[in-house]
Amino acid sequence: MSRENRLKFEWTIPNALTIFRIVLIPPILITIYLDNWVSLMIGMILYGISAITDALDGKIARMLNQQSEFGAFLDPLADKFLVIGCYAVFALKPELRIPFWLVLLIILRDIWITWLRSVCLKKNIKFTTSLLAKAKTLVQMIGAALIIIVMFLFRLGAHIVNITSLEYKTIAGDIMGEGFVWMVYFPIVLTTLIVLFTLYTGIDYYIQIRRTERGEENG
Repeated sequence: MSRENRLKFEWTIPNALTIFRIVLIPPILITIYLDNWVSLMIGMILYGISAITDALDGKIARMLNQQSEFGAFLDPLADKFLVIGCYAVFALKPELRIPFWLVLLIILRDIWITWLRSVCLKKNIKFTTSLLAKAKTLVQMIGAALIIIVMFLFRLGAHIVNITSLEYKTIAGDIMGEGFVWMVYFPIVLTTLIVLFTLYTGIDYYIQIRRTERGEENG
């Protein structure tokens, strides 16, 4: 059977959940970009629904024996779209202090790994995604969720005490005092750590592929 036939879409519950997650991405990104406490609360709810469906689709696929190559292809793609979209929106928010070049590193890592996978496919090198690479996606998604929560808390706090400033330093200083201004740097510090981990998993992926390739050549 050709790869095109194996990737043919079928309406199964897991595939429907994955499509639903992709449909949720634009509303999530829009609510984050609007950046007020109401929109961010909606964004957190939608993000939570997306995470729940992400956890369910694989379990349902195994339980109902509805695993497919199409689902295996689309599921991580949906995760990538959500992760890259969220961090790109974060980079558009000056108060988060997240430079776009950090987000670009995540994108370049994914492009590089996709290229490596295509090379493996052409060379008939069998390679499975490592646990470290799977952990990378989980870390990225948890990190995005934490940053959205921080955004919500700042905007909710500003709304409660009627602060009109958009700058987190002003909000933190007025609500909690100067001793809590460090919280302003939480998004950039967290994102930097996540990007470093993401790059490390890419290097580890390359090393594992090279080891597999050398093993097959020696075998």
